Amino acid sequence: MREYEKIKRINKYSNFVGCFKRIQSGNLELFLIVLEIITIILCIMNILIIPHKELNLTPLFGLRIVIIAFFAFSLIIVIFNKIFRKKRKLNTGYLFAIGFFGSLGALALVPINFLFVLISTIITQSKIKHSKGDKRYETKSILAIDIFTLLLVFAIFFFWYVEVLFIYSKVNTEESIKEWIEAKKKFLESQNEKVVNVEISEKFDENNKENNNNIHPGTSNDFDDITSSNKVHTNENKQSNQTKDDDISNKEEDFTQEEK
Repeated sequence: MREYEKIKRINKYSNFVGCFKRIQSGNLELFLIVLEIITIILCIMNILIIPHKELNLTPLFGLRIVIIAFFAFSLIIVIFNKIFRKKRKLNTGYLFAIGFFGSLGALALVPINFLFVLISTIITQSKIKHSKGDKRYETKSILAIDIFTLLLVFAIFFFWYVEVLFIYSKVNTEESIKEWIEAKKKFLESQNEKVVNVEISEKFDENNKENNNNIHPGTSNDFDDITSSNKVHTNENKQSNQTKDDDISNKEEDFTQEEK
């Protein structure tokens, strides 16, 4: 029953990202690793391009370092998941706990990273526009990198969402959520069929026993009645034959006495 409820829950939550249901867990983790690495590279590029000291953006520099640290944590978690899922050790024990709660943490960090990147983009562009002096900054490059980073973070959210479902459902590297759900449904249906067949066979055996118990006593009683009645008839026949013989012998004796 718990397994059935779990399948229903996973199927319900996976409908939100239906296009990801057919992707195998190993391939999705590979895409997620690539996206995390690209995002980290873009964030590092922006840190190197933006003149934080000249624009008095020292607090913003620290915020971008925090963003990189969050993405690095997510990258470590997804690599951990991929390695131990490939070894088929991510299904039980503390490894499952680390993978599941680490994936939940990485999923929770995605909207935080999105908000931090958005704030950094807005503050950086406003500072560049209101900067005094004739020095030109790479405004378009900085803005393009931040916008592309925001798009990647938006996509990463859905990948991490599916990764959490993968960990929760304990699928293997070569399996997808759809395949796992179908396999579990077939397994549960086969188990239900076995239970039904066992119950039917048990009821059939009980009915046979009851029928046998009902049939045999009746037949034995009838047989006893028949044999007893046959005995009575034979005894009556014997007695009648004996009385006839006695009558005949008595008549003969009387006849002989009269002749004398």
